[in-house]
Order: sequence, then structure tokens, then C-alpha cells
Amino acid sequence: IASVDCTADEGKDVCETASVIAYPTIRYYNANTGPSGATYTGPKTKVAMSAFVEERLQVCDADTMEGCTDDQIQFLSDLSSRSAADVYQAAHELLEQAFQLEEDMAQRKSEFEKAQQASEVKLSALMQRSMAANALLARAKQERDEL
Repeated sequence: IASVDCTADEGKDVCETASVIAYPTIRYYNANTGPSGATYTGPKTKVAMSAFVEERLQVCDADTMEGCTDDQIQFLSDLSSRSAADVYQAAHELLEQAFQLEEDMAQRKSEFEKAQQASEVKLSALMQRSMAANALLARAKQERDEL
């Protein structure tokens, strides 16, 4: 869990990247939300938010490292010696990378769908030619049998 002041110079880029337009906004990120994340819309009480985190999110406690993967522990260790501005910058860079990856994935998906559509058109044409060839073959066989 991190807090970003969207009104401060250090936080503006992070908030813009995460599409934060109203304050306070609580965003969360996991495998289900993808790199774009999602906005928490539940009650902003400690009980409700704690329940949401426990039920829906895998928790990595940055203070105790409990629930953290080895990669998360290494990342947090690297960040712990940095200034707040550096941490904001690192968070911004990670979000930028995530958004770029999401755009790349969308582009590849679009390219795949176009290639798939072209393949389906080719397959349909081949099937039609095959049926025509079978009809021609059947007619030739019938003519041969009549002789």
C-alpha cells in the first residue's frame, strides 16, 4: 500500500499515469486487474478495506516482508534506501512499463485477430474450392460409369 499526493509535483506523473482524477482514489493491482489496475469503490473504513485486501488481494507487508515473494523482498530492499522522490519515480516508471506492456499486448492481440480473420477467409476459400473439386470429381466419375 502506498500513498501518493497527486497535488505535489513528485506525485503528479504517477497519478496521471494511473488515471487518478479525484481525491482520494484508491487503486489496486493484481493478476486480475492487469497492469492498469482497478479502483477500489468499497467503503473507506479500516474494517471494509482490510476485509477487501484479505479476501481479494495477496498481501505483501512492506514492513515485515510477510507474504512477500523473493522478488518483492528484493525490490523493497532496493527501494528502502531511496528518498521518497526516488520511490515516487520508481513507482511511476513501473506504471509506465506496465501500461506500455498492456498497449503492446493489445496491439499483438489486434494483429493476431487480423491474421486469424485472414486465415479464416483463406480456409473458407479453400473449402469452397475443395467442394467444387469434389463435385467435379463426382461428375467425372458418373460420366465414366455411364460409358
